[in-house]
Amino acid sequence: MQLTLERWRWLPSAYQTPLIVANIPEFRLRAYDGDFKIGAAMKVVVGKALRHNTPVFTDTMQYVVFRPYWQVPRSITRSELIPLIVRDPDYLAKKEFEVVDSDQNVVAAGTISSDVLNQLRAGKLSIRQKPGPKNALGLVKFVFPNSYNVYMHDTPSTELFAKSRRD
Repeated sequence: MQLTLERWRWLPSAYQTPLIVANIPEFRLRAYDGDFKIGAAMKVVVGKALRHNTPVFTDTMQYVVFRPYWQVPRSITRSELIPLIVRDPDYLAKKEFEVVDSDQNVVAAGTISSDVLNQLRAGKLSIRQKPGPKNALGLVKFVFPNSYNVYMHDTPSTELFAKSRRD
C-alpha cells in the first residue's frame, strides 16, 4: 500500500482529457469518457512479474497504427529467434518475419543464409514481423511515445485472457 501511495503521489493531480488506465496488478484496463466515467473496461496482459516489469508512468497517446509491423527487440532476436533459425533456416518465413537493415529495407524474407544469420548475431540487421493474423501485436497498436518503449496492442494469443494472472 505504501508503494502504491508513493506512485500515486507522482501522478498529475488533474487530467485535462479522458484517460486510459492500465491497472497493472489488477490486469485490467479502463477507458474513461469526457465526464471521467468508465466508458470501457477489459482484461489486459502486462509484462512479466520478473525480469520484464511493466513500468509505471503517464503519457499522452499520439496515434494508432492498424496492421502494425512488430520490430523484434534485439534481446528476443538473440535469445529466442537465432536459436530457432539455426535449427530451421526457414523459421522466419513460416512465422511471417523478415530481416531488415537499419533503413527497414527487407534483406531476407525466406530462407536465412549463414551470412544474414551472422549479421543478425552482430546486431547489423534486425527482424520484424509482417502485419497480419500471426503478428504478435495483433491488428492494432496504440502509441504514446515514451522512454520505456511501451505501447498497448492487440494480440492473436487470446488464450492468455482466460488466465487469472496475466503477466
